Amino acid sequence: MRVESSGLLSKVAGMTSPTPAPSPTKPNRSFGFNRPLTWWVVVGLAVLYGLYFSAYTVQRHNAFLTSAYDLGNFDQAIWNTSQGRLFEMSNLPGVTIRFAHHIEPILLLIAPFYWIWSDVRLLLILQSVAIGLSAIPLYDYAKGKIGEWAAVLIAATYLLVPALQGVNLFDFHAVALAPLFLLLAWRYLDERNNLGFAICAVLAASTKEEISLLVAMMGLYALLIQRRRFGAIPFVLGVGWFLFALEVISPAFNQAGSHEFIGYYAQWGDSALE
Repeated sequence: MRVESSGLLSKVAGMTSPTPAPSPTKPNRSFGFNRPLTWWVVVGLAVLYGLYFSAYTVQRHNAFLTSAYDLGNFDQAIWNTSQGRLFEMSNLPGVTIRFAHHIEPILLLIAPFYWIWSDVRLLLILQSVAIGLSAIPLYDYAKGKIGEWAAVLIAATYLLVPALQGVNLFDFHAVALAPLFLLLAWRYLDERNNLGFAICAVLAASTKEEISLLVAMMGLYALLIQRRRFGAIPFVLGVGWFLFALEVISPAFNQAGSHEFIGYYAQWGDSALE
């Protein structure tokens, strides 16, 4: 009887004794603000890129190595927009509104910066900073697929691509801002963040008329690969905006009654629909 009581007491004691603490896991290596060290490495690369190419492109401008096509007409259209004369320009024959040339509504968001500093060098700096920052969403997306340090390598390689740097050095173009918004949109699409994707997709499409086709392809990816009906929205709107811009907006402001560059594709037909 004593043995049985003793065994019973042992069982009760075992039930009430505290459970051993789990063995500590190795903490994730980070460097402030709950961000991994690799994220800060990429931010540093983006900042260095932005600083270097801002200085480089401004110096090129100071040395008279920029031109009216296209830095001058962007400067004029943005300055006029900041003064209430939306998209007006005069240095292209037969063109008084930039929409006759390209459809770039994002210039409306850039124009207010001219209230602070009305200088063409602002555009060169803005472009360099935006291209540099585009490495960050690329890293954020890649790290979930191939690991953090491999993602750093991808981001660094991206910033070293000669074609990307060539775009940065050739005056200013609104479409050069598209990589930042497209990579952000892709990251949000991968995270199934519909609102974030929608905002960045609209900003990307506003940089130039054909960029909306890339947004449409993202929608197709969401529809066919992610199996999300949400993808039909950017697909339809992306294709729709492209056709509306080429077939309605641009011809309305162009004396020829068609998009400025549709003739480059004459062998394929006389309109975007063909």
